[in-house]
Amino acid sequence: MKKVVLNDIAVSLGVSKALVSMVLNHQGDKNGISKATQEKVWLKARELNYIPNHIARGLRLGKSMMIGLIVPDIANIFFSRIARIIEDITNKAGYNLIISSSDENIERELQLIRKFTERQVDGLIVATTQSNKTEFLQLKRDGFPIVLIDRSLNINDIDYIGVDNTAGSFNAVNHLIDEGYRKIALLKPGPSHLKNLRDRETGFRKALKNAGIRINERFIREIPFTNLDAKAEDELKDLVKLGADAIFAINNRLAVSTLQFARKNNINIPEELGLITFDDHDLFEIGHPTVSAVSQPVAQIAEAAANKLLDKLRLNKPETLVQHFLLSTQFIPRESSAHFKHKAEASLKLFEIN
Repeated sequence: MKKVVLNDIAVSLGVSKALVSMVLNHQGDKNGISKATQEKVWLKARELNYIPNHIARGLRLGKSMMIGLIVPDIANIFFSRIARIIEDITNKAGYNLIISSSDENIERELQLIRKFTERQVDGLIVATTQSNKTEFLQLKRDGFPIVLIDRSLNINDIDYIGVDNTAGSFNAVNHLIDEGYRKIALLKPGPSHLKNLRDRETGFRKALKNAGIRINERFIREIPFTNLDAKAEDELKDLVKLGADAIFAINNRLAVSTLQFARKNNINIPEELGLITFDDHDLFEIGHPTVSAVSQPVAQIAEAAANKLLDKLRLNKPETLVQHFLLSTQFIPRESSAHFKHKAEASLKLFEIN
């Protein structure tokens, strides 16, 4: 069977091969081709079962038309949402997105970066696990387009999009304090060198200090990423024995572990144990109890990262227009942090009024 080429589509529609090429390369709008004409080209391409030759196109353009995305764990809803939005944006620009998880493993991430560059992806978006800047500085020197998200390495000349983790945590812990909780514990995943996690812990400590609450180091627990669920249960058992009356989970996975622990051990949230998480989740709105959360602007992070990298690829100047975006979080109070004492006081006042 003869392979369908661009000229076949052009002849069947009575248009030029150049016009067909522009439409199928997602350049129709840019070149003033009407939506109706673009739709006809796409329909005819599907009708004739046209299969684009991405290798030939890449050779012609000097690009692979592939972008790499490396995140710690694509199963985490925060990163899966980011990945989906980045995929949609880059796909519209004619790129294919390849996604890999580093599992918070430094060596695995380095291997992924090298595999991606060896496969000649045109650029990378990375939520890094690295503890130093060496690999990214080398990529920068090589003129390789890269954007960091979520985790910053404080590299001034590499683009970064993230949130103000310190302020987000500070506001969340302040809420717990305002609700009457005093023995507040922090659950954090490893590795501990990650700047976003360190900033969240800074916000936690700052809120306690500002409220005049002594920081009990025994209430701060780091849980290894590789054994997170089982180890979280052990740490939560110990924290409850020590008298912790609230948990600030530094990510949504640890919040889920806390909910599972509480249910398994018949611990009532928020009456016996308050809970707030950094990173929201759809299920936190509909479960019982609903879970208070620091919500990150996922769409803004993803859109800024994708568009920033695409700008670099369009300009073919990865060293230009370097920017650092630090976006604001939103604290969403729900049932899990409404202190029982406050509920009791409110009920008593209502009784007295009646």
